[in-house]
Amino acid sequence: MKKLKYTIIALLSLLAISACNDEIKDPTLNPGEGPEFSDLVLPETVHYGDSLVYQVTLNDNKPLSTLTAQIYFGQDEISKTVVRTKSNGTYSGKVLVPYFKDIPDGTLTFKLTAQNIEFGTTVQENEISVERADYEYLTLVSEDGREYRMDRTDQYQYIYHGILPQRVNAYIVSPEPSEEELALGVNQITWGKNGDEITSGVTNSINFINTLAGEYDITFNSKTYEAAPFESPISMGGIGLQAVNNTLYKVELNIEKGQILSAEGFTYDDFWIDPDFFEYNNTSNITFLAISGKYRILIDKDLKYITAEAMNGDELSTFADGGSVWLIGWGIGKPNPSLNNINWSTDKGLCMAKIDDNLYQITLTFLEGYDFKFFYQKGWGGEFGADSYSSTPSNLLFDGGNFKASTTNPLDLTKEYILTLNTAGGDGNAVLEIEEKSSTGDDTDALKFDGMKMTKINTTDYRIETNIDQDHEISVTGINLDDVFVDSDYFEKIDSNTLKFLPMSGKYRITYEPNIKFLRVEAMNGDELSTYADGGSLWLMGYGVGKPDAESNNINWDTNQGLCMAKIAENVFQITTKLLPVSEENKFDFKFFHQKGWGGELGGAAYSSYQNDLVSSTDSGNFQPLDGINYSESSFYRITVDITGGLDSVVMTMEEL
Repeated sequence: MKKLKYTIIALLSLLAISACNDEIKDPTLNPGEGPEFSDLVLPETVHYGDSLVYQVTLNDNKPLSTLTAQIYFGQDEISKTVVRTKSNGTYSGKVLVPYFKDIPDGTLTFKLTAQNIEFGTTVQENEISVERADYEYLTLVSEDGREYRMDRTDQYQYIYHGILPQRVNAYIVSPEPSEEELALGVNQITWGKNGDEITSGVTNSINFINTLAGEYDITFNSKTYEAAPFESPISMGGIGLQAVNNTLYKVELNIEKGQILSAEGFTYDDFWIDPDFFEYNNTSNITFLAISGKYRILIDKDLKYITAEAMNGDELSTFADGGSVWLIGWGIGKPNPSLNNINWSTDKGLCMAKIDDNLYQITLTFLEGYDFKFFYQKGWGGEFGADSYSSTPSNLLFDGGNFKASTTNPLDLTKEYILTLNTAGGDGNAVLEIEEKSSTGDDTDALKFDGMKMTKINTTDYRIETNIDQDHEISVTGINLDDVFVDSDYFEKIDSNTLKFLPMSGKYRITYEPNIKFLRVEAMNGDELSTYADGGSLWLMGYGVGKPDAESNNINWDTNQGLCMAKIAENVFQITTKLLPVSEENKFDFKFFHQKGWGGELGGAAYSSYQNDLVSSTDSGNFQPLDGINYSESSFYRITVDITGGLDSVVMTMEEL
């Protein structure tokens, strides 16, 4: 830190100074009545954020009262202190020089006003240079107490470079002054978040966000307050990616078979997607194909591929825990062996996808001279040896547990092959099979929604999750819209293959249920179904209501069948449904919920009004039939729930269409 330079200004008596020194401004109303200044000590230069330290000797034949110190930028007073004075003597004090964004170096005016008990005053003004300190370094202090040194790379510009999590919540602080520096007025400056702005003098965390965890820079300019990074994070399945090294990233999560994994901050189009673990749906969605469990997903940004490894808790899975079989060898690799030959490196060992109990699969291409073996773990140790198999394929040479090229029936090195390993027979009875992977190209019979392939999620149903804009026209392939129920809350049918989307723009899950010929639409928030809490949805459950109709698909309080209302405006939701014919035995009974399932709900006290000429309401917020009303089983009833007035002023309207 640059030492502050001081000078001693020795002053004569007030009368002498009034006659010969223009810097002493004797009050015209009280000439000669103010205290006398002498031995004034001031710095020549002071830094923004530091305190201006002064010292002065006062003399008067009257008792003293106060000594006021003020700092001005131009005509504006920006700092002030008052010291009580009683008797003649030397007085000292500090006045803070505020730290401002973007203010250049310049000059401030320091004003001292001494006053005695009879209000006689003497005023002294001095101009002092003011500069922005250019520290050797700053320190980034994170919420967990870790400190990162930010070295100066240019004037007022600081940087920390290193391995960091994707999100760093931290404030920034200047070096701690020594006791000597504190005496000279040097202060420690902090920078933090105040609302949406970075400002000095606070320690609220600045929320730095990088696209990926790993090696990156955090930067800050102490003059402009410009800082970085504040980038959109990269995540998969809602979990932020973490760095394994400079090129490889990972995310670990529990995944259900058939679960759709969304990409945030990147596109799947840029990567080779491992077909053993994933099915590509579209730019932002892939479907998981292996059995449910915990997996480590690996994303290689240089080789541009995405694959997975089975886990058991926090460790990679093994054959012993029933979760995995691993492949190591030469002339194999993903995305292909030409780019990434394993070459017997255990770090590159390939995890087979477990697609059923005791059944493992891997898809490979081969280089000439290939030689590989199956292992119990990712590394040396337990392995499938010469006595492990009851059957091996004829187009692979089986050599003591290793598989090599057959001399009589070799594989075509230009093609892909699917290897399946069945271990259901136990020790010594493993069955390895290999088949050429079909390359039929695009599946012209696939169901597509807006040009994107829908994924089969069970024996009958298909699904896709995607962002849809309001009024967007959607082409549908493989589904004749003339043969299905087109939900009027969500779609306007243009023709037998085209729909117009009606609700507000957002992310939605579309499920085609052929058994009831229904396109079910559900609002989403990221990778989860939306809720009222996130502002995206309201849900209907009950008895005697349903889509396409209430008889063949009665919800019957089944949370899996809960219906998502269409968001037609902010805090306004709509649903159109049929009602079961009312009888003594059957009476519809429905209610609105905050989520698809039990939990938050709209109780009876929530409503300021409801359609009391069509339904009655219970104290708990259920809606039931009114006596004497003929509810038509062929009619649809459109219900609107308006929550713009808040959860205690809900308006429910209902009409027969």
